Parts: sequence; structure tokens; C-alpha cells
Amino acid sequence: LNEAYAKYNNWLCVAAAYNAGQGRISTQLQKQMVSQAADLWLVEETSRYMFRLLAAKAVISNPQQYGFLMKREHLYPAIPYTEVKVTTGIANLAQFAKDKGYMILTVTAALCIGTSLPFLLGSSVLNPERQSVKSEIPYCVTSPTVPAKIAFAGQEVDLLRYDHRERMDRELMSFTYMHSTTMLTIKRANRYFPIIEPILKANGIPDDFKYLAVIESVLNPLAKSPAGAAGMWQFMPATGREFGLEVNDNIDERYHVEKETKAACKYLNE
Repeated sequence: LNEAYAKYNNWLCVAAAYNAGQGRISTQLQKQMVSQAADLWLVEETSRYMFRLLAAKAVISNPQQYGFLMKREHLYPAIPYTEVKVTTGIANLAQFAKDKGYMILTVTAALCIGTSLPFLLGSSVLNPERQSVKSEIPYCVTSPTVPAKIAFAGQEVDLLRYDHRERMDRELMSFTYMHSTTMLTIKRANRYFPIIEPILKANGIPDDFKYLAVIESVLNPLAKSPAGAAGMWQFMPATGREFGLEVNDNIDERYHVEKETKAACKYLNE
């Protein structure tokens, strides 16, 4: 990460490299004779990736400004769990969990002799009283205001230039009017950001890099792409193994939020 930043002197370039790779970003910076990621014109996926990252930060850090009015109880709480020390093989994971009185919500589980396993507790713990919230504002469709600038990892990105402004405008409208997806992301952020943030800090990675997980998976730890990338940080199987995750027919640690976040930090710090 430090080497990448020393090369680019721009955190948004470092973030873009998570999607496109350092080689491609370096080549295009030189070819297009620019120094900032926001000035690059790349394939649509990567061009949108950078401004989606900025829009994600703008909306999730201040949802009410973009029309998302939620009470604290609407946000997803941390998942309560207990650790079970496994010292022998388990023939039937579902039966083991049932005998212990636990509930498993996924088919894939990380099983290994001598490993501590988290099991979800009964879902009754997470059932707050349901409330019907009356709209506090009349519904209307309007274009969100694009800020003049936005900071990413402590560096300001100028959004006054017409192409910067229009690219940011597109992503803000996308986040603002994809109501269900954005609201779900805000709810998940309350659960997963407290897990991700200290891991990033411990590895010397700017806090704003947590929004990479938003763009990669909408903070869904069970996300899987058609290409086979999986987890919140979307590691391919080979890449996951390269950065210390166990990935095989029985165990897939890409679905473990803490372990995959640590692997993502290793990848960024490589």
C-alpha cells in the first residue's frame, strides 16, 4: 500500500488499482499524462468504480441528506455468536449444530481441527418490535446536489470540472434512487463497519477503504460473482489462497468477514 501510494501520491489511484490492478492504472496514468485517478478515462467498470466509491462515502456517511430516513432500530446490529472449540472431526455439521442448540445460516462453514468456530445464536435475539414509520417528507424525484469537492482518505477530489461533476452525479443518482439496495447497504454498514474499521487501522490502511467492500459486494459477506469471486471483498479462489485463506470443497474462508478483510489488507499492502 505504501509503495503504491508513493508511486501515485493519490489514494483514489490506489483504490482504483484494487479493481483494475496497479499495472493497468500505472500504464494509463502515463499514457493519458494525468496524475489523479479521477482524471483517468478507463473501461466503464473502472471509471464508474472510482466515482461509485466517492458516492458511496457521501451517501452512507450522511444518508438523511439523500432522503434515507431511518431510526436506530432499523439498522442491523452486530451478530451475536459464541465460539465452539472443535478438536475432532465432525461428520454432519448440521446435526452437530442442532445438538448444540445453534443455528447455521449458510451451507458453507469453515471447519478445521483445532479451529474456533462462530455459530449464530437464535434469531429471536435480533427481532426488535416492528414499527410502521410515517413518511416525514412528501415524496418527490429530484436530482441530488453534487458537492464541489469530496475528501477520500484525507485527500480532496475536485468535483467542479464538468466531467468529474457529471460522473459523480450519475453515481449519486444511482445510490439515491436504488432505494432498496442503498437502504440495505446502510443497514449492513452498522453491522460490518465496526468489524472492518479496526482491521484496516491495524494494518495502516485509510478508513475510507472500507467503501471498497461496499462497491465490491454491497457489504454482503455471502456475495458470489459469476466469475467465482466470493465474499465481501470478492476474492477469486486462487487469490484467496495466495493471501492466506483456506479455500477448498469443505472450507471457504472468503465468507469469513474478519479473515477476508485481513486478506484484503495483505493484498493492499503487498
